[in-house]
Amino acid sequence: MSVIKTWVGWFCAAFLPLYFGGDSSSDSSVKSTTNTTTNVSSEDKRIVGGDGSTGVSGSGNTVVVTDNGAVQAALNMSGAVVTKALDNGQANVNSVLSELHAMAQDNQTTFDKTLTLVGTAVDKTQDAFKVATEEVNGNRVLVAVGVIAMGLMFAKGAVK
Repeated sequence: MSVIKTWVGWFCAAFLPLYFGGDSSSDSSVKSTTNTTTNVSSEDKRIVGGDGSTGVSGSGNTVVVTDNGAVQAALNMSGAVVTKALDNGQANVNSVLSELHAMAQDNQTTFDKTLTLVGTAVDKTQDAFKVATEEVNGNRVLVAVGVIAMGLMFAKGAVK
């Protein structure tokens, strides 16, 4: 079997150059190819700006500075915004202070009424204590008179 494999290998190898599209000859000549590429670039170096603007142009970059009062207008606008914010803040503070003042007056009125009620309650308590003291003192006299009367009654009863 090795003879058949060898014969098939040689037979197929003989037809390989036909299969890959060529004959078996080689060329030893030297070929030289030169490619020249010319790059052409086109840049638009126009500068567009309005009155009073400053333009700077270079290769590959462009800077245009335009003011036309924009900075001053921005500063004026921010100043107006700050002024409005301060005015609103002052109005809010004034409103809060007004409300606090009204609350303080209401609290003072309530406190004054409370003091009046406490004073009235103290006066009534003192009056009640005075009446109670008078009644106790009056009752003491009555008790003392009663004790003396009973003592006299017992003493009279003992003498008989």
